[in-house]
Amino acid sequence: MKTSGLILQVLNFVMLCVCMVSCTSHHSEKGCRILNVDKKESDIQYLKLEDYSKIELEFSKSSIVGSVSAVFAYGDKWLIQTTRRLLCFERDGNYLCDIGRYGRGPGEHLDIQSVYVVGDTIAILSSSRKIDMYVNSGNSFRFIESKELPANIPRPVALLYADTEFPDYVYAQNLYNGTPGVTTPVLTLYDKAWNIVDTSLAVLPSGGWRISSPFTSSRDAVYHSTLASDTIHMIKDGRITPRFSFDWGESAFPQEARGSYSRILPYIIENPKDFRILHVRSYISEDGGFIFSLLHAAGKSILLRYDLRADKPELYAFKHADGTPAVIQYIFSSSQNIVNVVVSPPDSKEDANPSIYTVTLN
Repeated sequence: MKTSGLILQVLNFVMLCVCMVSCTSHHSEKGCRILNVDKKESDIQYLKLEDYSKIELEFSKSSIVGSVSAVFAYGDKWLIQTTRRLLCFERDGNYLCDIGRYGRGPGEHLDIQSVYVVGDTIAILSSSRKIDMYVNSGNSFRFIESKELPANIPRPVALLYADTEFPDYVYAQNLYNGTPGVTTPVLTLYDKAWNIVDTSLAVLPSGGWRISSPFTSSRDAVYHSTLASDTIHMIKDGRITPRFSFDWGESAFPQEARGSYSRILPYIIENPKDFRILHVRSYISEDGGFIFSLLHAAGKSILLRYDLRADKPELYAFKHADGTPAVIQYIFSSSQNIVNVVVSPPDSKEDANPSIYTVTLN
């Protein structure tokens, strides 16, 4: 992806799904913690990607990745999710195979809504509301079965998540279909019999929500953040509550531009160089002490590391060896000082896949 394409990609995201959810829209026994990230463009620390460990995903006629929707660790392999494909790579970047294929038959899927891994089982939820299950069989994956989402699920589902640490629940990000007069909660928590345990009080706005943002687990809770929402939800003990909300200070969008893509989009187009932070997604570190966030501002991909113990935000951006800005597609699997970032190839390398960098921050 060209660097100039980042703005278009983000704008397309905004056009498809923007919901400004605040802590005041929810109940919470523990309260919603406000995180102050009052930063300027001059506060960004620039890092060289060449200083970090790199895994370049093999590029071939059969292994073109393009834009990454999600990355999963599966034993000694990487699973790379795109809109229509789930590709499997060895940890050194060698392409092994696709898991399933595009289509309507057994072991086939339409556009991929989400992928989740429980134990050795890989589940693909497609836009046809079908869940296909696979297990590893050497250098390929064996199709086990398909399950349809139960007809009694009252709301469309954009993304499902399950975790071996929380075996009693299935987590869902909902999808609003744009029906006038209908409101849909952002999140729903189900038990294994698909009974609703809890829903969020925040609702999706008119116009719908078309982009899914992965769940992450840390310690005894599951967290979820979505594009253009400054609130991170926590799901714990069968309850969905807003847990963290970012206050961007001077780098927030002006009041007249907040609240919907119909106002934010014209502002971004008319002021492309303004340092206004757009929150793409966040990831709670595995030790629970840090939030890593993927941000966009003034044509830059920015990584935020927020130290929850010290109340300290830090902004980072990356450059390729040739000095060009790096476009971050995805972040995942972080500990206190370590985060994996998926980076588009430099503009000069058109016949290349994204690379995974393991970044250690001081």
